[in-house]
Amino acid sequence: MRRGLHRPPPPVQGTPRPAPEVAYTAWVRSCRRLKVSLGQVTATPARWPTTKPRRHCRRPRRTTRSSASTSTPEAPALLAIQRPQDSAHAPHVEAERLAAQLQVPLVDPRGGHTGPLLLFTPDGLALRAEANGALLHIDWLSGVARTRRRTSRGFREPVARALGLGPQWLPEVLDATAGLGSDAVEIARIGARVTMVERHPALAALLADALARAQSSAELKPVCERIRLRHQDALSLLDAGPDFDLVYLDPMFPARRKRARVRHSMEQVQALVGDDADAPALLALAHGRARHRLVVKRPKGAPQLEGPTPSHCIDAGAVRFDVYVRAGIPRRLG
Repeated sequence: MRRGLHRPPPPVQGTPRPAPEVAYTAWVRSCRRLKVSLGQVTATPARWPTTKPRRHCRRPRRTTRSSASTSTPEAPALLAIQRPQDSAHAPHVEAERLAAQLQVPLVDPRGGHTGPLLLFTPDGLALRAEANGALLHIDWLSGVARTRRRTSRGFREPVARALGLGPQWLPEVLDATAGLGSDAVEIARIGARVTMVERHPALAALLADALARAQSSAELKPVCERIRLRHQDALSLLDAGPDFDLVYLDPMFPARRKRARVRHSMEQVQALVGDDADAPALLALAHGRARHRLVVKRPKGAPQLEGPTPSHCIDAGAVRFDVYVRAGIPRRLG
């Protein structure tokens, strides 16, 4: 017997036994009051239960309906650009040019603007999605992006396998939902030409700033030369534009049921752009514009987008790639 543990004697015959749940609960409470000193028990626990009660399932969390779902949805807050206080790292001319390009107002730092705010920092352009919130930077030079480049497997990456990229075929890829641009940089680093399309003006401005800063790096300069950014709605581009060899879609992921939270940067992006309710319409239009393949990035276990059925799926751990094959992939150039 282990030192410090004591098994109480069995119950006396003839005495009524309590229910297993009651006996087990009483025994647990009494064990907490035991004082073990030098292997001797100074208190006698309750009767040892003959059977351990069955463990119940975890109680489901209560879901309360928020007042926002029952009331009329509020209009989204307007985007603005914060007027720089000094011209050391962010000249006023650049802020005025960006405000005129995006057709958004310039506000003072103490103006009390509560909507999304673009501001110039020493690290580049940043976004504050909500008042008193954290700043969102797009950095392709360090952090997670640098780790992804160092651990990349090239053509063996799941996104490259889903697109069908190879050393003898490096086509033009349309990233219709650019977001933070991490997948587009990975595709361009493998060797393909990428056209990033982002319809939200704040994210488009952040992508343009990140692309300009990445061109100053000797490692990413040839990668950035294969990337083109367009501030446009992908639906209008696919409706009026030419066909593309490959189309890549990464719509906003649905709400998570797990307790683990997503990265803070993705929370800010989702709070800014919403849930991409037009993703099925974009899928249907992109399915007709892709010459060879259409690839949709989805979280693992999430349902497929409404529309055509994918040809096959590629598992990549926490995410998967639904592949819609339209035509065969040429294996030789020319």
